[in-house]
Amino acid sequence: MQQHGLMKSCAVSISRVLTRGSHYCGGRNHSVSITSRSIACFAQSRLHATFQRDAAKSHACVRRTKYDHSKRCLCSMNGHRIGGLSAEVDEDTLERWIQLRNRLLLSTEQVGDDSIDDALALAQCMQEHPSLARDRERMKDIFAVLDHLSEGHWLPNASRSNLLHLVMLAWSEYIESENSGSLPQGRHEEELGPFDVLQKLRNYFESGLFERSAHPFDLILSVMDMVYTPQTAPYKGHAIYQLILQQKLHDPMQQAFPEESTVYQIVNLWSKSGLPEAAERAENYLDELKQFIYPPSAHILCATMEAYARDSDTSRSISRIGELFEEMKTSCKHVNALSYIRVCHALARSSHPDSVDQANSVLEEMIYLYEQNDETMKPTPLVYSAVIAAYGRTGKVAKAAALFEYMAQLAENKGDPDLRPSKVSYQALIWAHARAGNAREVELLLPQMMTSLHDEDVDDKLIEDIVAAVLVAWSRAGDENAVENIALIVQQLQKHTGDERLALRSYNALLSCYARQQNSALGAKVADDLLRWLEHQEGEDIHPDASSYLNVMLAWKGAGNPTRCESTLRHLLKKVKDGAIEEGSFGRSHFNVAIAAWAQSDLPKAPNKALTLLGRMRKYGVSPDTVSYNSVIHALGRSKNTNIDALKEAMRLFSQMIVQWKAGDTSSIPDDITFNSILVACAHSPNDDAIPIMESLVGQMESLGIRLNRIMYTSIMTAWAKRQQPQRVEEIFQEMKSEFEGGDASCKPHRHSYVTRLRGWVRAGNVKMTIQVLNEMNVDLQQDLSIRDLNAILEAWLYSGDGKAAEKADCCLHYIFPDVMGDFLPTEHLSESEVESLISGLEISKLKWSKGLPDVFSFTLVLSNYTRSDSSAASYRAYYLLEKLKSLATEYGKPSLQPTAKTYLEVVDVLFNSGDPHAGRVIFSLLKELETKDDDVWQVGENAAASQCKNRLDMTQRTLENVNLVHKAEIKQVLKKLRERLCGIRFRRNDARAPRK
Repeated sequence: MQQHGLMKSCAVSISRVLTRGSHYCGGRNHSVSITSRSIACFAQSRLHATFQRDAAKSHACVRRTKYDHSKRCLCSMNGHRIGGLSAEVDEDTLERWIQLRNRLLLSTEQVGDDSIDDALALAQCMQEHPSLARDRERMKDIFAVLDHLSEGHWLPNASRSNLLHLVMLAWSEYIESENSGSLPQGRHEEELGPFDVLQKLRNYFESGLFERSAHPFDLILSVMDMVYTPQTAPYKGHAIYQLILQQKLHDPMQQAFPEESTVYQIVNLWSKSGLPEAAERAENYLDELKQFIYPPSAHILCATMEAYARDSDTSRSISRIGELFEEMKTSCKHVNALSYIRVCHALARSSHPDSVDQANSVLEEMIYLYEQNDETMKPTPLVYSAVIAAYGRTGKVAKAAALFEYMAQLAENKGDPDLRPSKVSYQALIWAHARAGNAREVELLLPQMMTSLHDEDVDDKLIEDIVAAVLVAWSRAGDENAVENIALIVQQLQKHTGDERLALRSYNALLSCYARQQNSALGAKVADDLLRWLEHQEGEDIHPDASSYLNVMLAWKGAGNPTRCESTLRHLLKKVKDGAIEEGSFGRSHFNVAIAAWAQSDLPKAPNKALTLLGRMRKYGVSPDTVSYNSVIHALGRSKNTNIDALKEAMRLFSQMIVQWKAGDTSSIPDDITFNSILVACAHSPNDDAIPIMESLVGQMESLGIRLNRIMYTSIMTAWAKRQQPQRVEEIFQEMKSEFEGGDASCKPHRHSYVTRLRGWVRAGNVKMTIQVLNEMNVDLQQDLSIRDLNAILEAWLYSGDGKAAEKADCCLHYIFPDVMGDFLPTEHLSESEVESLISGLEISKLKWSKGLPDVFSFTLVLSNYTRSDSSAASYRAYYLLEKLKSLATEYGKPSLQPTAKTYLEVVDVLFNSGDPHAGRVIFSLLKELETKDDDVWQVGENAAASQCKNRLDMTQRTLENVNLVHKAEIKQVLKKLRERLCGIRFRRNDARAPRK
């Protein structure tokens, strides 16, 4: 009977399999997301309970007579019970609500306690009828009432706090109904938005209408992730947090400053953002909290640990989570099972290979405490599920299965049904097997699960996961009969359910799993094969629909193959034209996927392809949206195709966006991504009008309420750096840094910002400023410098114009790498005292770098300096450095030390400049040696390097005509062969990269 119930449930739920299946197929832990929601609900209920406690304290002080009368007028009609909750409000109640509102707003009498009673009745009615709170006009009305009341003169009275609590709860209901991320970028100060309500609260407190309290502000922070995207919410929340502190909205005479609950809300926003800087930001708030009040509570430490869960430095993250866990156990009161569960989830989310074992250790400690009769540490199926799913995600299926068995055994030993594996536990283990391709194990677990669970536990969502797991398991099993096995399962389900569309939805679910396998060419190929198989099936109920094609397009996009992605779109459009697929079933999302596939491609034709697809959208009656425009502008901004004026095209598209938006199409409103993409195009454009356009864009951003962030600042810096304006680059960098220090966390300079600033001073030949920037990178980024960073010093000498630049660069190379370079310094033109003065004056000794080996670029830069030197010893030093490089490559076996063609040609150039006729023998010997090297020496995969080698060969050929050298004819012949070989290599490589038809 249960088996039959499983089949019947499939008919209802399988259409939603795509969403549930992607949680696991994409590598995410579904049980973690459930617990995150549980924790969020716990925090919200705790906040609500605090409101209710405060309301209870003031309950006796409220004048009940008129309040009760107003409430009865509003809520007692048509059988509505006072205190009950009704989703909808009838017309009579709404009419009475509006009448009472009008009486409050239009009354000429001085506001007083009677007005408060009427306002309380309005707010209570909104709580009992959530549909009122979800109505934008009603929310505007209730705040208009509070605005009106704030115009009166009030003495402090705690009884009025209940009114504010009810209104803020109604506002949170309204915000939730608006859906996550519904407020477009740049409109965060619109009416009823968080910033607008914050300003209203300030006015209410200053008027004396309400006593100052942290609770309303905590509630604003708690809904930020409903208003903005998870990545934007913490930055907006930080702005709210700063306004709270700066305006001193808390009363420092009554409570701590800042309030712990406020800090928890902002840390929680960062922990849920997944941003790389989340952990650092959470630590900053934690430190700030410790400066003001007693040690932080367990839930703040848990939120900080969750911020570390997705930190890119996984070794640091699990180490810090361990430290915070120990701090929580030693210094926090009321550490309970929930605290341990959150620690387990934080570790389970981390991608560090040891994190899941550490999560298991925390779980074992929790079990030990529980077995010592500490009932507050009773483990829940959710925490087991989190660790099981983490084991499955890391491929440790055996450990996942062992933990599942231990969980079942503990429940049996304790005789506690609450400890038995739940449906979430079964899901976690089933998906662990599914991701490993253990299809048979998945099918064996199904009857065990159905026998173990109660009927009420077997819901549609569980069935969705079961079906998706079976499909994914077979698709990854590597069985040549996998498609046939999947088809058999689908046929069985269809037979039991009688659902004619079940088969197609099942196959679309499987295609969606492949679509979410990032960078998987094999997955895309299998998805494409499955689509072709579906097209050739006889039954109409199994023919692919628009969703099938969209999933295959996503798979090809994820595999980095825009050509196949667009080909699938063309195939879909042909099916639509032939009438095989309904015309209205495809739309903007299909075109956006194809455009995005080209936007992330490095192929020279990518921007033209993206532009063509954008034009084709209109041909099919589909209007582009912000995502469409952003993708094409992004493709233009990163394009290296000199045959297209990227900036001109980007601005043309931007103008189209503005026209479309102002015509009433809000789906095309420019956002921060739009402006950043155009700024990137300005940065890389050689056009004279790039700078004026860039400055104009900044002004338009301000008019839309979009602030510059570090990515935009860096793009502007890049534009000035490419125009040899290092001073302007420095000014912009300091402006960005000042914004960050003023509290705007989105302007914190990152490594790319420093590198852009560094390149500006390098190209200007300012060695001193180059080293100063490197010093600041050491301090601000708290990182050791890389070899590439240190090479900037050698390159700066190249552009310095110093007569002894080569010798000074040579000295710097020896100083930075003394262990491998030795002490054979170029003292022909520099005395020992000059060398010491050089090193100390530049303050190179203050730099911190990872001790290691130089690379071939280090030597090549010094050799490039010697090509411009008039020193008589230049040719000797150049030849010595080449031989030194070759000996290091042999000694250490490092590919990064193998001389490139450019290295050889730099030495040849120095020898040409020496004016010694006998240098021809050495030149001929070096060129013959270069001729024997394999193709990799030319670095043809790098277009810039290949072009430089070609130009250098041409220049050497011309120089040879004007010098008198021995072996001149032989040198000329070798140069010709080398040039022909380079052209042949480039042709073969380009041909190999061409897409196969």
